Amino acid sequence: MPPHRLIIFIPQTDQAAASWLKLFEKHPPLRLVIAVSPRFQRLTQDPALKAKVQELQKAGRLELALQLPNPPFLPLLINTDAAKSALPPGSPVPHPPFAYPNDAQQIVAKAKSEFTRAWGHTPKGLVLPLGAVNADVLKLVNHLGFSWVVGALGGSPGEGAYRYAGLQAWDATPTSKGEEVLVWDERVYGNPDQSLRTLNTWVQDHAKKGIKHILPSDPGVPVRDLPAAWGGRTWTTSDWSPWIGSSAKNAAWSWLRRTREALEKFKNSGQASVRRLDMAFEELHNAENANYFSGMTEGESTFTLAEEREREFKATLSSVFRLIGQSPPDNLFDAEAISPQGYQASSTTFTWETHPDGRGHLTIVDPSNDADGDGRLVDPSGDSAVPGRYDLQRLEVRVTPETLDWTVTLGALIGSTLGNFENTGPLIDLYVDVNGQPNVGTVSFFRGRGAAARPTDAWEYGFSLWGTQAHFYRTRGAEAYDLAESVPLVIEANRVRFSVPRTWLRGNPRRWGYQALVMAYDPQSLENDVRPLVLPDMTAARRLPIYDLIDPLDIPQGPLLLGLEEGTRSGVPFLRASK
Repeated sequence: MPPHRLIIFIPQTDQAAASWLKLFEKHPPLRLVIAVSPRFQRLTQDPALKAKVQELQKAGRLELALQLPNPPFLPLLINTDAAKSALPPGSPVPHPPFAYPNDAQQIVAKAKSEFTRAWGHTPKGLVLPLGAVNADVLKLVNHLGFSWVVGALGGSPGEGAYRYAGLQAWDATPTSKGEEVLVWDERVYGNPDQSLRTLNTWVQDHAKKGIKHILPSDPGVPVRDLPAAWGGRTWTTSDWSPWIGSSAKNAAWSWLRRTREALEKFKNSGQASVRRLDMAFEELHNAENANYFSGMTEGESTFTLAEEREREFKATLSSVFRLIGQSPPDNLFDAEAISPQGYQASSTTFTWETHPDGRGHLTIVDPSNDADGDGRLVDPSGDSAVPGRYDLQRLEVRVTPETLDWTVTLGALIGSTLGNFENTGPLIDLYVDVNGQPNVGTVSFFRGRGAAARPTDAWEYGFSLWGTQAHFYRTRGAEAYDLAESVPLVIEANRVRFSVPRTWLRGNPRRWGYQALVMAYDPQSLENDVRPLVLPDMTAARRLPIYDLIDPLDIPQGPLLLGLEEGTRSGVPFLRASK
């Protein structure tokens, strides 16, 4: 048999789907497995793309596999005691263990059902999150009717798949001798551009060496018995220590177990409605995301992604309790949070009022006099500084059945000293995340801001306030957004107001995430290319054009912006009523 390779591509989103399909035109010999999430919508809702995928499947060049959303670490959901053989000797594991195999089964079964609804056929294969696999996982996948699975089994090199009951298990463990199965996991390795470069390189190299591509469902694929020792690793690690085995990670598993126990008790109480129970389980499954556990580390002395992950994880667990009509136990989080040293919590407040007539009123009050530019922003024409001019003090949204009425309050009169708002700013951005789903929306802020949202706060709607207009943008996903409409601004002393039809923004404003940026407006920039003004007196260490924003609840603006500038923070957090 000539040399062959099985290529598995795991994209993070389907925004670059058209580019994937062009690979098949560029490389006629290419045959490829793409693992798609049922939450990918572009492929199924774009008739041309969907038709191309179906054509490639019919031609035997493409096979779609199932990718699980919010990737769970399946062996540990089934039983965390499985980590005992997948950690360095003597590593502690949670006690009592987290052992809910039904959760793993529900996650996989639901994703399989949603895939079938979207594509009109059941997926034959499943690509395991991170490649994490053991016998319990293979038993689960076989029970759910899959034909094949791809994971990091860690077996000896050889041709074909391993046999487990009626299941073919393909091993994608990296080896020094070269892999028969090549996996590019975009969620782990890189961005879409890097993915395309890597896949191109692989295909070109295979063409030079005469290597043929195979698919798991090809007839006559060699199948061999499982070796005596296998498993206990992932695509990129030789054990499971990034997800379990330290005090911080084990504590997180204990928090999850206690929440799961409360949900189980509620389910068996006889008082649980089907709808409320479904919502609570959906939130719990969000908390079972492997990324939460890998993000938690110990001994941190500055704000890091670890701190953000822990805070989000705790908020998600707390939401489970609220959905079942309970308050989280006071001692639920019985280990100290990973928090920065020497920082005091922000005094930002977030309130929501629901009026008897059904209208709502959101008020976010930002700490006063915390704008980075206060007291030193100088008019380019040479006039004196204007303290408070760039100090964000309050964001309000009044919700009626017809409109969303927005008000931004700054610390100084808009029209004083530096002239009018149209010519010299400030420039104010407002961003709204309607769903809180990681990477569903746009992470980057508007051009020139020098910062981005966290992936968990990817925004769907944005407003840029400058001149006499509020410019309304809608995201197109990933890093794309379009100008949709513009409405007039009303400027009253230190307040900027505007209204938009309620139908422009979908969802419940009470559940949205919000962030606002205040910058200086560069009057020389074009209207379709607004750039913040970077003043000459800015120090070399100060590169962000942002002078104020809504402080997250547990860190003031100064440390937040410093962390963004130094690269120790990955993005700007949004504020939510639920958090």
